[in-house]
Amino acid sequence: MLVKHNFSTALKELKTNLFLYHPETESHKIWLLNLLAKFKLDINLLLDYHECLLFMSAYPESKKMGQLTKEELNRIAVFINQLPATKKSLFIDTGLPYTQMITRFSCDMLEQMKTEYKLEIEIDSFEENGASLNTILNITLP
Repeated sequence: MLVKHNFSTALKELKTNLFLYHPETESHKIWLLNLLAKFKLDINLLLDYHECLLFMSAYPESKKMGQLTKEELNRIAVFINQLPATKKSLFIDTGLPYTQMITRFSCDMLEQMKTEYKLEIEIDSFEENGASLNTILNITLP
């Protein structure tokens, strides 16, 4: 039976085959990537698609798959960059390109960055409405 695909069904099929490594599944994944590239990106499925593409770019089965994955990641980046701020706010803290990341202060992370990257780190300032340094340290230190 021939399935009529839309973005959602093609993505679901890609996710089903994502972790399978075989010549037939490779050619099927390439076919699905080409098919997905023809559809308008679905904002509700964007994060799922992005995660699939990240996996596929980390473990490409061929040069062709690696290239198609890169092209689709670029297409997502362009799409997100063109979104209005209200739509971009849906993706805060997801790690998608051109979206905002809000992080918390972490002494462990700062120490790791300082050690690993030989950084000089200093606290520059706090927001006027923010907590004092002592309050932050009381919360974050063991």
